[in-house]
Amino acid sequence: VIAETVTLEFALAADAPPGEHELRLKSAGGLSNPMIFTVGQLPEFAEKVATATSESAAGPNNAQAPRASRPRTEMDVVLPAVINGQILPGEIDRYHFAARKGEHLVAAVSARALIPYLADAVPGWFQATLALRDAKGRELAYDDDFRFNPDPVLAYTIPDDGSYVLDIKDAIYRGREDFVYRLAVGELPFVTGIFPLGGAVGATTTFELAGWNLPVEQLAVETEKTPGACLLSIRNQGVLSNAVP
Repeated sequence: VIAETVTLEFALAADAPPGEHELRLKSAGGLSNPMIFTVGQLPEFAEKVATATSESAAGPNNAQAPRASRPRTEMDVVLPAVINGQILPGEIDRYHFAARKGEHLVAAVSARALIPYLADAVPGWFQATLALRDAKGRELAYDDDFRFNPDPVLAYTIPDDGSYVLDIKDAIYRGREDFVYRLAVGELPFVTGIFPLGGAVGATTTFELAGWNLPVEQLAVETEKTPGACLLSIRNQGVLSNAVP
C-alpha cells in the first residue's frame, strides 16, 4: 500500500513530435494523474537509478529497506546531449565534456517542470542547482533558477578549448528516488524574450527575438485565427528551442 512499481517500455514512432507529452495509467480504479514524458531531439545519456519497489516497503511494520547504494555519478558525455539523472541524499552528479573556445554553451534543467510538487517532501519539490567548472575545479558559472522558472538555465561563453564539468544537485543537498531531472546541454537555441508580445487575430506579426544561439533576430509569424495565448519557438540546425508565450 506504500509503493507500487510499474515498468513501461516505449516504442517511439519516427514522426513523434518533439516536446512534452502526458502519460497516464488506466486501472480498475480509473485513470492515474498525468506524468510528463519528453520526446527529445538530441542523443540521450542516463545514469543508473535507484527505484523504490513494493518489496522494499513491505517489511515488518512497513519498515523500509536501506536505500540502494551506488557509485558517485561521474560521467563523460559528448555534446549536444540530454542527460537523464536522479539525485539521492547528499549527491552531486558531475558530467564531464569537451568544449571549444567561443562556444555559447546552454545548459537547461527540467526538474520542477516534470514533477512540480511532491506532497511528502519538505519543501515539496526538488530545487535543482547547476554549476559549471573548468578542469581545475574552478567555478565559472552558477544558477539555481531562471527568472520566474524554478528550474535553472545556465548560459556561458567558453573561454578556452578544454575539458569542463557540470555539477547538478539539490539546493540543500536533499535527495530521494523521485528527485529526477533532464539536463539539455550544448550550443542549443534558447529564447529569452520576444517583442511585441502579441498580434492581431489572423495577421502576420514580426517578432524581435532575444536569446542564445538563435539563427535570426526577427521572425514573422502568422498568428492564430482565434484569440488567446499561444507558444512560439524557433529551430537552429534542426534543434527546436524552448517555447515562449
